[in-house]
Amino acid sequence: MPVPSPRRIAISLNREQRDLVLSGVLDFDEADVLPKGLFEIECWRDWEESCERVFWRRTWMGEAVKSVLEKYA
Repeated sequence: MPVPSPRRIAISLNREQRDLVLSGVLDFDEADVLPKGLFEIECWRDWEESCERVFWRRTWMGEAVKSVLEKYA
């Protein structure tokens, strides 16, 4: 199955989803309303290997979709 283009993904997003892609995801609830593959979870670890801090960052596809949204906003 071919990977959808960033433009197609951007077109398919509703207003709430577009805002999240532009501003960034802060938690699992926000990430759950977006198509898979736009953000990934990153974990900063303490000495005992447990997550001390969790944050979300855009994937290459997330960056590409954000770029499309900024271009046509």
